[in-house]
Amino acid sequence: MIFSKTIQRDVIFYGIGLHTSAKCSLKVSPADAGTGYLFRVRDEEAKVDHITLEGSNLGTNMVCGSSVVRTVEHLLSALVGLGITDVIITTNDVETPILDGSAADFFKELKFAGVRTIGDHKPLRLDKQLTISMGGKMVAIYPRNDNDVVVSFRIDFDNEVVRTMPQELTYSHSEDNYFEQIAFARTFGFKKDLQALLSNNLCLGGSLENAVLIDDNRVINVDGLRFESEIVSHKVLDIIGDLSPVFRDYIGFTLVADQAGHSINNKFLKQFYAE
Repeated sequence: MIFSKTIQRDVIFYGIGLHTSAKCSLKVSPADAGTGYLFRVRDEEAKVDHITLEGSNLGTNMVCGSSVVRTVEHLLSALVGLGITDVIITTNDVETPILDGSAADFFKELKFAGVRTIGDHKPLRLDKQLTISMGGKMVAIYPRNDNDVVVSFRIDFDNEVVRTMPQELTYSHSEDNYFEQIAFARTFGFKKDLQALLSNNLCLGGSLENAVLIDDNRVINVDGLRFESEIVSHKVLDIIGDLSPVFRDYIGFTLVADQAGHSINNKFLKQFYAE
């Protein structure tokens, strides 16, 4: 039996936005079964789905009426990791707090608030397959003969430091595995790209406190990586958040990704629900 789940009390998150550097806050609240992930922004509300999620090169944004909340993928990933199906997310700000650059704080605080069952959840068993490619990147989904959900991700960055790290990760989705393998993996970037990003008013809130920064020959963060597979694990974290409606609505599938990022993930999401 699979259950719908929400949290037991409100949880408020404060921090800066990765791209805007604005001071941001949001509140995650309990919800009834069937609510889904519902954003309320000022006087408007919208449910997270293939229509309201919009992917860019550097994040996934939530469109709520005339408002857009940027970089929602880490929060959505943590909700999926905890098996939470229904919450209300309230904010008046333009971006989700980046916190430490991973999903760990979202995961831990929501879990500490308490996760409770609110009814039966009836996800569909996947009965189709889909593959899309874009610029050398690929995302595909295949049905399984069981109810498991598995993500297989491969990276290939033009950086000698990253090439010394694990290039592939196969992740079997569960709350325990998410916490142990995925939640603490931080967002990352390359020093050579930093000036161009800043010039385009991107990553204005980025720092070594909320991201892994990689040069041509080293990880610049004093403490290095949290674990050997942190880079590929963060890519898994992102795709779970980017495709959170699929993880909420379906079971029994293997998701395969090769060098995928937010843009192709969002293209895949829209095509998946269009077919």
